Amino acid sequence: MSTHYKDYYGTHMPFGQFPKFGVLSSVKVLMTGTNIAGPFAASIMAEMGAQVVQVESPNMPCQTRGNYGYSQDHRNTYSITLNTRTAKGKEVLEKLIAWADIWIESGRPGTYAKNGLSDEHMWKINRKLAIVHVSGYGQTGPDKNKAAYDVSGQAMGGYMYMNGTSPTSPPLKVNPYLSDYATAYNACICALSIMTNARITGEGDACDVSQYETMFRLLGSYPAEWFNKGYPGPGEPVKYRTGNVSDIAAGFSFYDCKDGGTIFIGMVGAGGIGLVLWELIRSFDFPRTCAVLICIVVVVTIFDMLSQRLRKMVV
Repeated sequence: MSTHYKDYYGTHMPFGQFPKFGVLSSVKVLMTGTNIAGPFAASIMAEMGAQVVQVESPNMPCQTRGNYGYSQDHRNTYSITLNTRTAKGKEVLEKLIAWADIWIESGRPGTYAKNGLSDEHMWKINRKLAIVHVSGYGQTGPDKNKAAYDVSGQAMGGYMYMNGTSPTSPPLKVNPYLSDYATAYNACICALSIMTNARITGEGDACDVSQYETMFRLLGSYPAEWFNKGYPGPGEPVKYRTGNVSDIAAGFSFYDCKDGGTIFIGMVGAGGIGLVLWELIRSFDFPRTCAVLICIVVVVTIFDMLSQRLRKMVV
């Protein structure tokens, strides 16, 4: 067996020595879990230089192995198989816990605690350890033991409910695996936040990151509107399901072109001429709306002509 390996640039490195790069090069991450959310959270940090080791069970390897998704979601990470139910497996895992700054796990809630590997036990080994539990519905509550995937996270979080091609269409799942990837970013933020605090206080902490709560957090102002104004009952039209057309911004949509392509037009703005135009349209003041649109077209045309002249002068 070779004691060296080549990194991306062809540099020979001693076996077991991590190449240093990025702002997280001093951070060590242990990931125990499979599929997308947990491993991708660790991979995000690996792409910023963190040293990441993923542990997979020999009895249940990652389900994404064998396709392109695995190589993308586990980029820059080391991987080992380890049976933590055995005495030797626990011993190796505890050594990795002592090594790590961050531990991300995505098993069923309470799985590690049942095997004598609770958060409190891990902090006895490494008191500064940042722990992030990733699951579908959280570590507590009536649904904590339910299996969860991307589609269930989008459904339970309300994201699927508000998306569709029309108000009368069925709910629409957003691809690719939005719930998994959004949860991964949430887990990454939590992990780095706990680690930062631990380096100041000397004490680690744990964070509970669930798919459905992550998706609910992405709903913006809609939950407040539902709670105050109510929401449609079963079988009633859902006004938020407008596909590529915005329910609040005029002209905000995709349009087919003669050459077979598609163009997206969005006339929005938090202030200025965009807000003026929006208010005129809402008030059905069509003469002034047309005047504003003409002004916009004239100004954009002038800027486009000036831009073309400048490009000719430079190029």
